[in-house]
Formats: sequence, structure tokens, C-alpha cells
Amino acid sequence: MASKESMEMPPPPQKRRVGPQDDLPHPRRQCFKRKFESDLESRFRDFLLNAVPQVQPGALGTSSSRVALAIGRVVGKETLQDIILPVASEVLLEDGPGHSFLPDLSDTLVPRLRAFLDSRVAAHKAKPLQERRWASVSLEQRSAAACSWRALATVYCPGCKWHYQLRIREPPTKEGPDKDRKEFNLVFQKVAGSQDPAWTVSIVQCGETIWTELRMNEVFLHNHRERMLAAQQHNFSRLCRDFRRNAQALQRVLEGLDPCMSGDGGKKLFYPGIFDMASQVQEFYVRRTRAQTDAAGVDPTARVRRFNNCIKTLLLESFMDDMDGDLSILDLCCGRGQDMQKYSREHRACTVGNVVCIDFAEEAVEEAKRRYGDLVARGQKVGRREFAASFYAGDCRSAEVFNKLAQDGCTEFDVVVCQFGLHYLLGAEEDARRLLQRVFSLLRPGGRFIATVPSCEVLADLYEQATPFTDSARIHERELQRSLFHVHFGGEAWGHLNRGAQLTLDEVFQSCWGLPYLFELQGAVCAEEYLLPWEAFETLAESIGFSLMADASFPDLLLALKDKSKFFNRVFCRDRNNASMTSDEEEVFKLCLC
Repeated sequence: MASKESMEMPPPPQKRRVGPQDDLPHPRRQCFKRKFESDLESRFRDFLLNAVPQVQPGALGTSSSRVALAIGRVVGKETLQDIILPVASEVLLEDGPGHSFLPDLSDTLVPRLRAFLDSRVAAHKAKPLQERRWASVSLEQRSAAACSWRALATVYCPGCKWHYQLRIREPPTKEGPDKDRKEFNLVFQKVAGSQDPAWTVSIVQCGETIWTELRMNEVFLHNHRERMLAAQQHNFSRLCRDFRRNAQALQRVLEGLDPCMSGDGGKKLFYPGIFDMASQVQEFYVRRTRAQTDAAGVDPTARVRRFNNCIKTLLLESFMDDMDGDLSILDLCCGRGQDMQKYSREHRACTVGNVVCIDFAEEAVEEAKRRYGDLVARGQKVGRREFAASFYAGDCRSAEVFNKLAQDGCTEFDVVVCQFGLHYLLGAEEDARRLLQRVFSLLRPGGRFIATVPSCEVLADLYEQATPFTDSARIHERELQRSLFHVHFGGEAWGHLNRGAQLTLDEVFQSCWGLPYLFELQGAVCAEEYLLPWEAFETLAESIGFSLMADASFPDLLLALKDKSKFFNRVFCRDRNNASMTSDEEEVFKLCLC
């Protein structure tokens, strides 16, 4: 909570250093992740089963290949920003008007990838014969007539900007494009001849477009397909699995060669609507509500979410109800309008004149409009006039949506609210600077910015308790499973914890931007979030002109504000469902601060 007023802050807690960790594997994996992986593997195999052509013996997986896995990005069709979906496992993307698969490699990435392929050949030749993993690793260049490819399946991979697409070559046409296809191939073979998968990593140039793809010896794949259909011993399923795994390995190579975010200055487009048509939004939310209950019909996190909502109401009571005049409110990341009723004149001691709501998901905005309509209808029945409201779908980090506000005359606000949203938006210090400057420019003198975010101090505790991965390829990753939530700290961005200046754990979590983690709360959310370093965020806000009014965890806020709250004493505590939380629920409740 920030304003142009200030109050003294308590001294920072004593810093801790990262101590030695037990090098133990995580003892369990969630059942639903295994189910998703098994389902995707089965569907991928079915795609290959129908795609493998009737090839002639002796044709290797080179220029004659009919099947390939191309590596690329999933981007918005208009913005070319990387699309981020709220999923924890790989998923098959359905065709949609809002996204496209972009396999193009940048001019800087192509020479890096080619140098990497050269290094693999050199590393292979440098090893003694008895230590070589492959019988042959060779580079070759070839040219062929250009052809057209048809996408069979696009697989979205969370936590990575590179994804993969299964393609099949279309039959040649008499009036095909007059282009040459040039390939730079790295071929891996376990044994010489056609009795080997002969994996091929290829850099392909066709006209001005350059991309990378993975292919294999289709004679070998076809033979095992025929064996499977004839009920003979076969390795078709294993080859399909290895096809995906090798594509994932190529993804990781590209991620390491191109660590900077791709597309439109590194911006991301949060776009969960790929799977849900706007006309089906009501059914979607009904299904999600049903999914929030366990086998006994009980929502395991319902009570802690009610306490979170109570905190949001207490914040409005304490920091908005004392303001004079017809208040104008800007609600950033409004979601489905869950907080719409909190602004109602039925509950507020202040007078709310109008509310402007912004969210990135059009479906969520439509649901917020519906809830606002219900609120107005209920008010009319009892003769109560509600506030005016307007709604916008757009990325809160983009100037575009704020330009629309300005065009509509929405240029000044008394209060800006962002509940549980900043940790999805602020992946870098520059993102935070732009957003805070924009909010500051929109606030009238004496205006207030109310925000709730995950506590970096609590996340530091969870990181200490998390189990490190033992896989050398995932050495910087950790995860922690609790009864109500799961958190996974992953990616190269976490590598500096074990390198360089040996920062203390608190220094990392209080000052470092852009550290991603995956957070899943049962029945509520499963999405990638960014660590919001609170000390750095406060310093940045003060440099822009904000003054801190409150900085406290949810448990501390509840303790400090509940006694004088009309809502808490007249409504919340009288509901028997809002009895004291269990220890598991309290652990979730203390995750956030204001």
C-alpha cells in the first residue's frame, strides 16, 4: 500500500545465508502430471502412427523425410509476443485465431546453433573409441527442392519460450514455390546403415526463413510401425517417446544459446483463452468451480481464500473509506470481477463514483461485466444506485490499453488497486519502473495505490525447505510439496545463488528481479509467477514519488485491522465457515503481504 504519505518501517529481519542442502531426490510426483504426460505421449504416438509414410528401403531421414519436429515459438498473431499459458505440463494446442507457431531463428541465434553443432562433432572425435556414445556423428550440407509442410500437432511447453510442432510434408505440386531448401545437418547414428534411428538435427533455410528441426530414419520407424501392427516385437512406442525427448533436448539447447527473451522486446502475452471460446465462458467457470472440490465434495482451499478476500476488504476499509468525494478507482488485473461487490455503495463508507477494470483475458472481462450487471440489478431492486463501470481487455504492461483509457477520458484516479497481480506482470525491474510511473501519473494528489503480492521473505523460507534436483541438467531447480500447495523454483535464472558473489538468501529474494517459479494452489491457481523483490520494489516506488503507508503480512494485517472493522465483526466472523484456520491453511495465508 503506497501513497504520498509515509510511516516508519520496522527494521529488516536478520539475513540468512544459503546453507548446505541434502542432495535428495524429490520423493514423489503428482499423479495428474503423470496422467497428462501419459495422455500426451499416447496422442503423439497416434499422430506418428498415421503420419509415417510408405517409404522406400534405403531412404534415410534427410531431405527425403516426410515427418519432422520443428522447434519454434508460440506467439500472438498481431503482437508476436510470446504466449504464456497457465499450465504446468506440456499440452497440445488447438488451432485458434489469436496465436501462431513461429519457427524462425534470429540472425544471432543461427551462427550460435551452427557453432554448437560443430562442437558436438569435435567433442565426439576427441573421445577414445571405447568411450563414444555414438558410432558416428557427422555434419553434412545438402540442397533440395523446396516443399510445403502441414502441421499435425503443436505442443506447448511451459516454462520455456521454445515449443515444438509435428509436421508432415505435403505431396509436391506442379506449381510449387520456386525456392531451394538448404540444410546443414548433424546426424547421430548408433550403428551404421539403415538399422538405426539416425537422428538428424537440421538448420534449414528456405528463402529468407531459417529454422531448426529434428528428423529420424523413417525406414527404421516405418519398419517398427509395421511390426507393431503385425503384433510382433517392436520399438515403435519407444521411438515416438525418444522423438519427443530429443526435441525437448534441442529446446534446451536453444534456451541456453538464446537466454534473452524473444519477441517484441522480451514482452510476454498472457493468453489463456486459446482453449475456451468466449461464448462458453459460463460453462468454463462452472467446470472450474466443480474441479475445486475433492472427492468428498469439499474445496480444500476455500477457507483460506475467504480469509484472503477478507484482507482485501479490510484494506479498502482502512485506506479508502476515509477518502472524500466521488472516488474514481482503477482496478488492474481485475480478473473475473470477484472484487466488484467490494466497491458497492452497500458496503463502502466512502462514495465510489466510477470503477475502471482492466484484465488481459477477454473471457474474464466478459465475466466481470456480467457480475457488475448483477450488482446493478440487485441495487435497483432496493432503490440503491451503484457506481458506473467500464471494462478493458489488455496487457497492463502495455501502453496500448492505457492509451485507450486516455482516449475515453479516463486520465485521473483517486485509487489504483492491483490485487494478486503484480507477480504476474513484473518480470524485470524495467517492467516495474514503467508500471509504477504509469500508476503515479494516473493518481491525483493524495491518491493511493493498493497492491497485494506474495511475500519474498516467505518464498525465501520455502526455497530453503525445497528439495534440490539431482539431475545435472536441472541442478538449479528445487520444488516443495505441501498438502495445499506446490512450488517449483526452476530455470537458469536461479543459478547465481550458487555462483559469483555468494549473496545471502535475503539479498537474493529482496533485490533480484525476474526469478520465475511455478506456484500451484489446490482448486485455485497453477501458473508461473515472478519473485517480486520487496526491498527493491519499495526503493523503486519511493524514487518515483510514492510514500509507504503500510507494509505487512496478511496475518499481521488481520491482527491489526480486524477489531475496528465493521465487515469483520458484523459479517465475516459471524459465519461459522470462517472459524480459525488449520496450520496448513495458515501456511498458505501468510504467503502474501500488502
